[in-house]
Amino acid sequence: MILASPMNFVANHPINKSEEKYFKLNNINTERLCKQHDELVKCLKENGVDCQFLVNDKKLPEQTFVRDTAFFVDDIIFVCNMKEKIRDKETKVVEKLFQGEEYKQYKLIKLKKQIEGGDVVVYGKNVFIGYNPNGNGRTSMGGD
Repeated sequence: MILASPMNFVANHPINKSEEKYFKLNNINTERLCKQHDELVKCLKENGVDCQFLVNDKKLPEQTFVRDTAFFVDDIIFVCNMKEKIRDKETKVVEKLFQGEEYKQYKLIKLKKQIEGGDVVVYGKNVFIGYNPNGNGRTSMGGD
């Protein structure tokens, strides 16, 4: 599993109405967030999950949501095209990672249409992609 620390997460740019409403009243408790992330990593490792970490970049405040930037289906890595342009650099970081020697056995596809990995569930031979026409529009109906 590829992870990124939440240590640089800042809610300065809410990306949906729920975040906007919440962060006007509260902000992120980074110390608590990092402790929760450490517990997640500990649990993953205790259950045999190999955890790899992206290098943290202060210029990527939402990098901790690495699941949104790419997803695997069998031997294909799909690098996502993010709706929020603030997140474009995140996809470049994971794309560079996946071009490394460790991932040479995978085919790498950079999506042209909007699909975020957090909207994708791979279950056996089925791939489900969430789409809400009344939602935030992070995944487009015409995804690749």
